[in-house]
Amino acid sequence: MAIAACVLAVISAFFVPPDEKYLEYIDFKTLGILFSLMAITAGLQRMGVFEEISRGLFNRVKNIRRLTIMLILLCFFFSMVITNDVALITFVPFTVVLFDMLGREQTEKLLIPVVVLQTIAANLGSMLTPVGNPQNLYLYGKSGMGFFEFIQLMLPYTALSLAMLLLGGFLVGSVGNREISVSLSAKNQDKNVGRLIMYAVLFCICILAVLRVIGFEFAFAVTLCAVAIIDTRVLKRVDYSLLLTFIGFFIFIGNMGRITAFSDLIRGFVSDNEVLTAVIASQVISNVPAALLLSDFTSDIPALIVGTNIGGLGTLIASMASLISYKFISQKKNLSNGKYVFWFTFANIIFLMALLLLYIILQQT
Repeated sequence: MAIAACVLAVISAFFVPPDEKYLEYIDFKTLGILFSLMAITAGLQRMGVFEEISRGLFNRVKNIRRLTIMLILLCFFFSMVITNDVALITFVPFTVVLFDMLGREQTEKLLIPVVVLQTIAANLGSMLTPVGNPQNLYLYGKSGMGFFEFIQLMLPYTALSLAMLLLGGFLVGSVGNREISVSLSAKNQDKNVGRLIMYAVLFCICILAVLRVIGFEFAFAVTLCAVAIIDTRVLKRVDYSLLLTFIGFFIFIGNMGRITAFSDLIRGFVSDNEVLTAVIASQVISNVPAALLLSDFTSDIPALIVGTNIGGLGTLIASMASLISYKFISQKKNLSNGKYVFWFTFANIIFLMALLLLYIILQQT
């Protein structure tokens, strides 16, 4: 996606030669906060914080049904804070290990539907908060909405998603439900309390920047300096390709906005159809590029927030985070990639239709 964004930026530069306005295209606030959050979550992940929390919870699980629901809820709630892709990178491999411990029969029967629901949970849990996924962070800043105003906007969709996920987890977990004894021993994790406190403080600073209490420049500078001095290895784990994707699309969209014919055409499509346009666009180019592409051609950013979050459901590329789960499943030799894609698409369509129906109902009330 980063390569595509850069290619589009270069092509657009032939129509609008580089000038001083190029710097005005780039939303440095989004990039600064996004970098800071990625560095902090990468540091916490490297220390094994999230895995340690999940290990403590799983040691109390007594049957397959509860295990299934717990795995889904971990992705749902953690994605609100550490983003959907980090939640999946953390908990899907953990899920694979757990089912390997339960035996081949349980793996072949339940692993695919559980991972499908985990993926949906991460994509839908992340939509509640501005920091849950990259497009939310960008659109939140562009909208000028308050933090709790954003949450209020997405709360009905998140509540319905949670109810459906609990039902789905109950039904999937009931297939072959039996008593189990899961006991996971602690790994040799980084126990540096000082470093853990540092990341907790940095996260609070980033949230203050998101809340517009302090400037993003301060949050970025403090995070970069602290990580560079105390935990340099984390800088290698930041997703720089995502940052490059944002920059490429910022330039492309900025240039296209200066071409009257293109600008008028896009506005004609988007106007009063933000949600549906965002959902459709997300199926083809994924929801982060869709948010970047459409945001300059509508003033109804809240509708675009709803559309790009709902639009993360559907195809395998509607949310790029979904490819993370697919990658882990494809590495399991005894599981069918085709079966995963089938169940993924089937479940995503159900959730997508339900959330679109909720949007229609809310619009009419």
